[in-house]
Amino acid sequence: MDVNDGHRLTEQAVQDALRRQPHLLMRLAENALTVAESLRDNYFKNTAKFVTALRQAIHLGQTGKRNDPILQPVSVTEAQWCHFQNEVVTFVDGGIGSVEISSQVPILLRVGSYCVRTGEKQLSRREQFGYYPVILGDLEGGSKDRKDFPDIVRITAELLGGLSALECTSDLRVLMFHGPLVYLVGSYAGHTPFTERDIDLFLHHYASSEAVARGLKEQFLQEAYVDIYPRMTGASHEWVKRRVFEPLAWMAFLYRRTVAVAKNRTPVPIIAGVVERGELREFSEQVLLERVFRGLRKKGNGDFFNDLFGRTDLNSPKSLLDKLGYNDPLLLGMILNPGELSDA
Repeated sequence: MDVNDGHRLTEQAVQDALRRQPHLLMRLAENALTVAESLRDNYFKNTAKFVTALRQAIHLGQTGKRNDPILQPVSVTEAQWCHFQNEVVTFVDGGIGSVEISSQVPILLRVGSYCVRTGEKQLSRREQFGYYPVILGDLEGGSKDRKDFPDIVRITAELLGGLSALECTSDLRVLMFHGPLVYLVGSYAGHTPFTERDIDLFLHHYASSEAVARGLKEQFLQEAYVDIYPRMTGASHEWVKRRVFEPLAWMAFLYRRTVAVAKNRTPVPIIAGVVERGELREFSEQVLLERVFRGLRKKGNGDFFNDLFGRTDLNSPKSLLDKLGYNDPLLLGMILNPGELSDA
């Protein structure tokens, strides 16, 4: 939020801004139908008052007039394409789909990559797409009777897609995965190992050559024999002799390989997971509103929200969010300017 942006700090300006953003206005209208009847009257107007107070508090923090700022927005509105000329960014995403063929419905995995060279005017050089399908029925390993079988295949394929992007693009600057960068994979334990043929099916799409694919497999088996499998089972020699690829061990290897390749680059590429969770509220509850309530209590104004909304039970960040239906995307969307991000 620009420290000189004083016109945004009035209640009327906030109401006008919300009316110009249909996605926020629609969400507020939905909330007004789901909150308690006693909160529905003036829900929009009271929300605007709340947002106005937050914007004013943020403004005071930015100008140094508040010692405990509740938020320190960072603006990227001054960024220009020329500042990132020729930087290469790749985005990797995977999903599960169904395709009807001759009355049969095989389930397939599809992973796509989208690579952009910023500032490049020639379309053929600026954008490149990759699409890698794998029919799950072609795989011999994995426990196909388990509901999480498609997940381990998708995560494996996404990791291979990211590794391929790194190894095939020497000047890659940013690599993004759709979803968490590292999954909580403990629940995926116990799957039947992938066979070497399964790994060949994966690498057929991602490895740049047979030599690269062969090298990747042999490196995994060597590391698995020395370190990974001995930690998992006493039959490490037998597993390597059979040339099987335990799914979680194979994932761990791919993670380490991706990090190793990135760290050997100068500059080191940024690797990030992009998570979209439209209903999350942890930031609002644990950071933003916690700071707000702490400041209100210090000023002896702990009933601010109860007075505003005509209640007696809005005494904590959790109760406020529970009763009013606010969450992270909604609150931050109302507080921040376009092109701004939060400090935490």
